[in-house]
Amino acid sequence: MNKLDMRNTMDFFGMLTACALIKKLGAGESMLILANDKSFLPDLRRVHPECSFQLIPPAHDVKNSGDYLFQVRKA
Repeated sequence: MNKLDMRNTMDFFGMLTACALIKKLGAGESMLILANDKSFLPDLRRVHPECSFQLIPPAHDVKNSGDYLFQVRKA
């Protein structure tokens, strides 16, 4: 499973990178996105309506880190 670390890179180029990787996913495949901002999620949902986006609960040791882990799965 691919993992993309987008912490502190939530700009136009970061979104292009995420979109390019999501586009390469085959049906049923998934990837993880690590981010410290959830505001990009509605944009990704709009661009990739064929995908589901799920917030993964943080591990106990990183619960207060401000980071979010999303699983993206292509239908």
